[in-house]
Amino acid sequence: MMDTITLSPFFSQNTLLVAGICSRCYRDLDDVKIVKINTAFLRQIIKNRTLRWRPPRSPHNLVEESFYDNPWGLLVATIFLNKTTCFSARPLIEQFLEDFPDAVDVVAKKPEDLEKYFDNLGLVKRARQVWQMSYDFLYKRWRSVGELHGIGRYGEDAFRIFCLGDFSVEPEDRFLKIYRAWYLTKETEGERFLIKFIKIIIIKQS
Repeated sequence: MMDTITLSPFFSQNTLLVAGICSRCYRDLDDVKIVKINTAFLRQIIKNRTLRWRPPRSPHNLVEESFYDNPWGLLVATIFLNKTTCFSARPLIEQFLEDFPDAVDVVAKKPEDLEKYFDNLGLVKRARQVWQMSYDFLYKRWRSVGELHGIGRYGEDAFRIFCLGDFSVEPEDRFLKIYRAWYLTKETEGERFLIKFIKIIIIKQS
């Protein structure tokens, strides 16, 4: 029996590569299951390793590193972290995401119900940003996270690095710069082995 590959419905590129349909169509067709990766897709992985991407943990312990598999959670974290110290924001982010595990839980509340999480930061206006971003995340036909309310350059760069594994981005944020520089000089043996393994599969299938 062949394994079923589950793709994020928000990453159009991977869905198109494997299924040949757009991500929205893939979400709407409940009977569509991807059960095989073809040789062309394996070749694409070498060029763009975003499928099942998991960023390596760095000694810098950035908050964003934990949200590679939770795009919405990452975007929430960037709203908390923007122009705020990690020391102040981290416990509030953790509490917020414990109380609101996903965007659906957020939009079920009123924006003012979220203000208490921002009181200690003196940034209660961000409660509405989080609420509106969550609403857009669920219901807006967006193709780039920059189209979501409250998500600027920092949020988009963080999303591309930690959720998509896209290191072609040149971030302006100081800590994203530090992580990117660390990653580019710290490619692990495991990553090199994976690339070599995929190349062997391609050669055998060719």
